[in-house]
Amino acid sequence: MSESIGGTAARTVLLAGLFFLCLAACPASAQTRGSWFTYSTAGEPAAEGLDISVKIPVGYLIAPEPKPRVLKEFYVVNEETRNLSYMTITILGLDRKLINGLLKSSDGSWLQSSLSAFWRSMAQGLHGAKSYNEFFFQSSPAADVVVEQSQTTPYPAFRQIDTRIVIYGDQLVKLECGDISPDASVNEHARNKPTLCHPFFNSLTMN
Repeated sequence: MSESIGGTAARTVLLAGLFFLCLAACPASAQTRGSWFTYSTAGEPAAEGLDISVKIPVGYLIAPEPKPRVLKEFYVVNEETRNLSYMTITILGLDRKLINGLLKSSDGSWLQSSLSAFWRSMAQGLHGAKSYNEFFFQSSPAADVVVEQSQTTPYPAFRQIDTRIVIYGDQLVKLECGDISPDASVNEHARNKPTLCHPFFNSLTMN
């Protein structure tokens, strides 16, 4: 697991490019904290037939061309700091044999030791992963991964991401909540975690 599920240095470059384009051309926006709208994957061809919904802060724009394998990407430029904040939704299929032959026992119960190895492997495959925590979210196996990435070319950028990955049936739902700044000393992400990232993650529901 790496390219199929995680962020890469190439993605950081693409997001940084979006960041600097927005600095030059995008109108500054400010999300109204506490004001959200619901996005549903119903009818989305790339949703693999999965109908889920999440809450997105009012003021976020939809990226016209999300990154490869990303179902939907929302972003906003903070009018005070000019940092770019974004949220993404990705749905990926899992091999049923992996689930039934490795992650679940013959009676259909989850094997904790196998799940732990699975999440550990995933975290290790995410470029810049700092820590991860596994748990059950709405009765489904899940993990939160904290990622930090930096680059100097072609743009100087510092990227901080919180990622939640949930196993629903034979699919993986991955939510990313991140911030990009040209200055590593500007920690917009620390403020966004409790007010934006956590509500975004916890709003995930199956319809």
